[in-house]
Amino acid sequence: MRWLQEAFNDIIPPEKAQLTLYPEHLRERIDKIAEWMASDLNTGVYKAGFAPDQETYNTNIPPVFGALNKLEKLLHDGKGPYVLGKEMTELDVRLYATLIRFDTVYVQHFVGCLSLVW
Repeated sequence: MRWLQEAFNDIIPPEKAQLTLYPEHLRERIDKIAEWMASDLNTGVYKAGFAPDQETYNTNIPPVFGALNKLEKLLHDGKGPYVLGKEMTELDVRLYATLIRFDTVYVQHFVGCLSLVW
């Protein structure tokens, strides 16, 4: 994602080539949040959804909802509209990719499915 935001700068107008989703002043916060967001939410839905048994599901589902709660608090405390406040970062892109599918795909197919079967 970091490469892509600058990959086409040579062929677009200079005033449009100023986008950065990994600004210097937010990098430490982005890196810290990205670590748990990727593990607990972005791939967490798959850890729970493809759990081979109820015990594994029960272990992997709480971090998914814990991450959603942490992100909700970040959005609230930062007064949004983005995860870190007024500036869009790569966290927002990564979060969007998971959230847009959450209710329509993950909840329907993954979250809660094992507890119904077992």
